[in-house]
Amino acid sequence: MKTKEINEHLVMQQQSWFYRWVGKLDNKSVKVCIKRNAYDTQSYIEGYIMKNKEEWSKIVWRPINDSAVKTVSYVQKDPDKNLFIEEKDSVLKEIYELIK
Repeated sequence: MKTKEINEHLVMQQQSWFYRWVGKLDNKSVKVCIKRNAYDTQSYIEGYIMKNKEEWSKIVWRPINDSAVKTVSYVQKDPDKNLFIEEKDSVLKEIYELIK
């Protein structure tokens, strides 16, 4: 499994942490989005693959419940980015298994 990062960012907006990673996974365009809200029911982990040159197709969705990111709070000023990266890597492995 070969990955190449194109864009990555972690921002706080509307009392939620948003992490987005866009890159290549074995020459396929992929995106991982993680939203950590104050409420577990409004938090999620998603993985996408580029369906065509204009549209993303969601192929992975997970609740935040069993995630390391669950420990991140919206009141934190500087959350541990490694927790988001760990989840991103897990989603990339799942996407890889689905597309190989």
